[in-house]
Amino acid sequence: MTQLIYICDETNVLFSKTDASKDEILKKMEDHQWKFPFRYETPKVLQIDGLFVIYGQSQETLFHLLTPQQIKIVRRLACGESASQIAVAMRISTDTVNYHIKEAKKKLHVDTRNELIALYCRETPFE
Repeated sequence: MTQLIYICDETNVLFSKTDASKDEILKKMEDHQWKFPFRYETPKVLQIDGLFVIYGQSQETLFHLLTPQQIKIVRRLACGESASQIAVAMRISTDTVNYHIKEAKKKLHVDTRNELIALYCRETPFE
């Protein structure tokens, strides 16, 4: 398990883990195929004992990768609703809600719902 720390700006840091090896990560970064949770203007990478620290000026989040349904579900999660409550409100099954949460986490490279919610809250102003 490789650990990554993304330093987005002076006050925002994102921690992530991946099953990819150090060599795979470096190769993908060199080939511009590594998906960062933020769009960086020339990201810089520092490797310390298997821990990658990625920093740079962030430009845009990857929330544009989510479907409208996934964004609605993540927004409701951030407002404190459970998967069951979201399912009832959106008239879909709890399994469908959980599927969308899982896919959103995968697309945004986060491991937990709390990380997903934190990323959403950081990047999206509440209405």
